[in-house]
Amino acid sequence: MTTATETPQDVPTSPPAPSRLKDIVRQLISTRRVIVGIVILVLLVLLSLIGPMISPWNVGERDYGALLKGISPDHWFGTNRTGLDIFTQTTAGLQKSLLIGLLVAAISTVMAALIGAFAGYFGGITDRTLTWIANLALVLPSFVILAILSRHFVGQGGWLILVVLLAAFSWMVTSKMVRGLTISLREREYIHAARFMGVPPTRSSSATSCRTCRRCSSPTPRSRSAPRSSVRPR
Repeated sequence: MTTATETPQDVPTSPPAPSRLKDIVRQLISTRRVIVGIVILVLLVLLSLIGPMISPWNVGERDYGALLKGISPDHWFGTNRTGLDIFTQTTAGLQKSLLIGLLVAAISTVMAALIGAFAGYFGGITDRTLTWIANLALVLPSFVILAILSRHFVGQGGWLILVVLLAAFSWMVTSKMVRGLTISLREREYIHAARFMGVPPTRSSSATSCRTCRRCSSPTPRSRSAPRSSVRPR
C-alpha cells in the first residue's frame, strides 16, 4: 500500500503582494508626456555638465577682439557686448538654474506635506491657522516681492536666498491637496479604532495607517481545508 506524499510544489501558495512603487513606475513609463519630460530633463542635465568641458572658453574669460559677434567656430553662440562667450555663460547658468529648481521643488514639497498633514489631521485651531497662512501667502504678489528683494541675490550666496524665497511662495496649492487627502484619511475606520484604543494622535496617523496599508495590500491567503458541505445527512 503506497501513500501519496505532498511535494512542496503541490502546496498552494499565495501570490506575492503587489508593489505600489512598481505600479507607479509602470504608469509613469506608459505615459508619453512623462517620457518626453524625462528625456528633455536628461538632455538639459547633460548639456549643463558637458557644455563647460567642451567649450574652449572659461566662464569669466573675455575676447576683446570679438565684441557682439555672431555665431562662429570660436564662439558657438556668439559673444555679448563685453566679449564673454554666450555658450559658456548659458551652460554655466543652466547648472545653477537646475540646482535652484531641484532645491525649490524639494523644499516646497516637504513644506506642503508637513503643513497640509498637520492642518488636515489635527483640525481645529491648527487647521484654521495654517489655512489662513496659506491663503495669505496665495494673495501676496510674489513676483513683486522677489523683484524688490532682487538686490540681495547678487553675490556668492545670493542664490540661496532666492531658493528660500521661491520655496516660501510655492507650497500653498500642494498643501491644500495634502490637507484634503489627510481629512479623508482621518475619517477612516482604523483611525477611529486607534483613537478608541487609546493610541496617541501622533502615532495613530503613522503606525496604524502603515500597518493597515500593508494588510490591505497583501492578498487574502487561500484556505487549505476543503469547504464544508451545507447539506446535512439524513
